[in-house]
Amino acid sequence: MNAKFEAFMNTFMHSFDIAFPLKLAHERKRLANGWITQGIKKSSKRIKILNLLTKLPNLTQQTKLYISRYKLIYKRVIREAKRKNEKYIMSAKNKSKAIWQVIHTETGKTPLQKLDIKLVKNSEEIINPYKISEIFNSYFCDISEELLQNKGKKMVFGSHHLNIKENSKSMFLHPITEKEVAGSLKNKSSAAIDGIPDYIVKQCIELLNVPLANIYNASLESGTFPDKLKIAKVILVHKKGDTRDINNYRPIALLSVFSKLLEKLM
Repeated sequence: MNAKFEAFMNTFMHSFDIAFPLKLAHERKRLANGWITQGIKKSSKRIKILNLLTKLPNLTQQTKLYISRYKLIYKRVIREAKRKNEKYIMSAKNKSKAIWQVIHTETGKTPLQKLDIKLVKNSEEIINPYKISEIFNSYFCDISEELLQNKGKKMVFGSHHLNIKENSKSMFLHPITEKEVAGSLKNKSSAAIDGIPDYIVKQCIELLNVPLANIYNASLESGTFPDKLKIAKVILVHKKGDTRDINNYRPIALLSVFSKLLEKLM
């Protein structure tokens, strides 16, 4: 099973790397507030100067009129600039995602995985990224192990408690068809450790559905999940509180599109 999937991935990645070669890109610095342009910044400074002028004695009527008009135009420009966020949200396919993008931009927030995370463990401040990654890895693995040990065979559904008994002959599966493979993908741009986003695979699924159906059926028949599909890229999200406390983080695991596809079909 592993050898079959390995052969598929080698062929796929060869074409993927040719079509989408890695390039060095410089990240642009965002303004603290997305709607504040350089022009608005300059106008804001000018408004402050004009406000000082209004306090001067013997100000001509023409100057007063100019200041009044300038302020009106300034307010109109700011109002229109803020409306860009509304237009962006309304035109977005994923409005929930667009709203959070606007919130992060307006509040000047940056995803924590791009920041220098520091942790405190046993009164010692840790800044080495390799040590920090190992600490997080051990922490999240230990939590999952505790949950598995404490779970037993009891499952909870709302207020009902059901004792589930194992039955080795309770699974009956039909072979996965090529049509099922082709109709199970989303247009997500996030990528796992292999760097392959969902929407790219969706664009060429008609060329991949035959080998994937073959691999997935072999996986179900043998009861083996390919080892490479068990690897996830974990992104840290700060929940609240002290950023140096490991308990204040939660993980988001990004799985390979081929892993998610097999899970969904199952």
